[in-house]
Amino acid sequence: MNFYKPLLTIATVLAFAPLAHAQFGSGIVFDPTQSAHALQQIEQGSQIYTTAVATRNQIVAGWRRLYNAADAEE
Repeated sequence: MNFYKPLLTIATVLAFAPLAHAQFGSGIVFDPTQSAHALQQIEQGSQIYTTAVATRNQIVAGWRRLYNAADAEE
């Protein structure tokens, strides 16, 4: 029985070595939950950017109308 215990330990370590390397080594581990969250954040950032550009365009158009109205009065 004492002879098989070290062999079982070595076999277990060797069996899980590729998994440990993928998780902690130089490999990349794909996490679908995190990837979905990242895509949601990218979409939200895109919507925020689109809204900011539209708001900026409205502000610039308003200032131009005011400037042109003030220029027409002179």
